[in-house]
Amino acid sequence: MGVTECSDGFLLSEVPLGRGFLDLNRIFHHCENEDPKVQFCLEMITRDLLEIHCLTQDCWATLRGAEPRQLARALQMVWANRSDNPLPKISNRPFNSQLANEEYNIRLCLKHAEKRLGLTG
Repeated sequence: MGVTECSDGFLLSEVPLGRGFLDLNRIFHHCENEDPKVQFCLEMITRDLLEIHCLTQDCWATLRGAEPRQLARALQMVWANRSDNPLPKISNRPFNSQLANEEYNIRLCLKHAEKRLGLTG
């Protein structure tokens, strides 16, 4: 996942494996330690980024019981891990370009999964 801040929250985007802020090696090894028979499924969604308007009244109306410090921790995580590169927007591209970008991203993910995470299909 890739993240960056915006005026009323943050932006969240699926990015190819290894290009986001999640520590995939740690996550995968934890899963394998918990269950050596674990099976992973790759899903790469190539779409426009998601706008998370978590600093608006409308959002807080849906978060009954949420504590402000939880939001503060989430925003700290966003600020500490904001993407150095612009997050993708593809809806403005021709359909064939969108498809080509999707295939490219999937191939990047498969390559990363095999070389960096030791996964094979």
